[in-house]
Amino acid sequence: MGSGWKKPTAWVNSPQADEVAAYYVAGHSVKDTADRFGVSVYQVNNLVKRRRISNGRTFCCGKESNTNGLVEANAARREDAEKRIAKCLPDFGLDYLGGYTSTHGKVRVRCRRCGYEYERTLGFLRKGIVPDCVECKRREADAKREEDAKRRAEKEQEKQRAEAEKADALFHLLNDKTHVCSVCGKNFSVLEFVDSKGLKLTPTAPKYCSKECNRKALNKARKKSPSGKTGNYYNRARKYGCEYVPGITLKKLVARDGLTCRICGGMCDWNDRSWAGCFGPTYPSIDHIIPMAKGGGHVPSNVQVAHVICNSESRDSMIKVYSHRRGQLT
Repeated sequence: MGSGWKKPTAWVNSPQADEVAAYYVAGHSVKDTADRFGVSVYQVNNLVKRRRISNGRTFCCGKESNTNGLVEANAARREDAEKRIAKCLPDFGLDYLGGYTSTHGKVRVRCRRCGYEYERTLGFLRKGIVPDCVECKRREADAKREEDAKRRAEKEQEKQRAEAEKADALFHLLNDKTHVCSVCGKNFSVLEFVDSKGLKLTPTAPKYCSKECNRKALNKARKKSPSGKTGNYYNRARKYGCEYVPGITLKKLVARDGLTCRICGGMCDWNDRSWAGCFGPTYPSIDHIIPMAKGGGHVPSNVQVAHVICNSESRDSMIKVYSHRRGQLT
C-alpha cells in the first residue's frame, strides 16, 4: 500500500484520483496504475467501480490478458470435452446436440428411444447410471393407464354379461310350471317358493318346497356324514387305513369304564375347566390303546378313558395300560 492512502470516498474525488483514472483509462492495468502512483490496488479498483471507467483490456477466467491465448485454450478444452461427451452419451441412450459450457452446466440431448429433445446435467456420467427420459416415462404411464382402462371396461362388460345370463336364467325358471320337492314329494311353483316360504331364489331349480324340508334334508345329510366329535376320528381312520366304528362317545366310554385314567391311574374330573373354560388337564378324553397312526382302529376294544394331559403327552407312543375292561359300548 502506498503512503498517500486516504479514505476511499474522499480520495475518489481528489485531484490525484483524476490522474490515476486518466492513467488507467489510457490502457494500463490496475496493478501498474497502483505502482505508478504509489496507491493500493484496492483504491484503484474502488475508483474504477465508482467512476465506472474502463481501460479497454479483456479478461479471461478472472485474469487480465492482452492476448487471446487463454481464450483459445479454453475453447480447445471445451471442444475436446464436447467430443468426449458425444462419444459416451450413446452408451446411455442419448445423442449430444450441443450447449456444453461447463462441467456442472446443462447440455441439450436427444433420447434415442423416443426422439425427445431436452436439457439435463451430466452428473449421471460420473455415477454410471442410465438416466430416465421424461417423454419415455410419460408414454409408459399413458400406455399403462390405457391398459388399465381397457381391463376395467372388459371386467365391466363381463359383469354385465353375467348379470344378463342370471336374469335370463331366472326368467326361464319363473316360467317353469311346477317342481317336485325331494323331501316330501309335493308339487310347487317357483312363485310359491319365493313368496310364501321366503327362501332366496337362485338361477338353479329349487329342490325343496319350504324351509322345513330344507332343514330336514340338512339334518339327514348331517346324520349320515361323520361330523361333530367323531368326524376327526373318521378322517384319521381314512388317513391311516384303519377300522372305524361310529357312535363311540366320551359319555358312553365313561359309563363303561368309569372316570379312572387308564394311563396314570388317577381320577378324571368332569368339572375341570381350567383351560380356556372348555376343559382342563384332568378332564376325561378318548384315548386309543394302539394309536391310529400305528394301525389301531377306532373301535370299542381299542379305546379307553384318559386324562387330557396324559393323552396329549402320550401322542402316538405305545404306553402300558393301567387297567382296561374290553367290551361293547351300550
